[in-house]
Amino acid sequence: MKNPRFSGKVTIKRILYTGEYPNIQKTVKTILVSKCGYRNLSSEDISFSSGVYISQYKIALPRFSINVITGDLIEVICNNETRVGTVVKAKNNNLGAYVWFNEV
Repeated sequence: MKNPRFSGKVTIKRILYTGEYPNIQKTVKTILVSKCGYRNLSSEDISFSSGVYISQYKIALPRFSINVITGDLIEVICNNETRVGTVVKAKNNNLGAYVWFNEV
């Protein structure tokens, strides 16, 4: 079944460092792959202290159990557009989740 609310795909990855200096290994691990959809930025996306947007983009997706953190890498493919960036904030709600991110 096609769901217009989640018409895109999101992949979130995390950079992991292992080993000790000078033999530090850098690996990129995929932590989440899900359906998603773009959402319009609204007043809840504005930082109350400074009055500026906390991110360039916001996506909605089904709830997830993975701990998505600030700085994780994100790729969103939706409506024939691809956006690549870093996570600013992630939040689960009672019916779904939001991830805010900036493009790099």
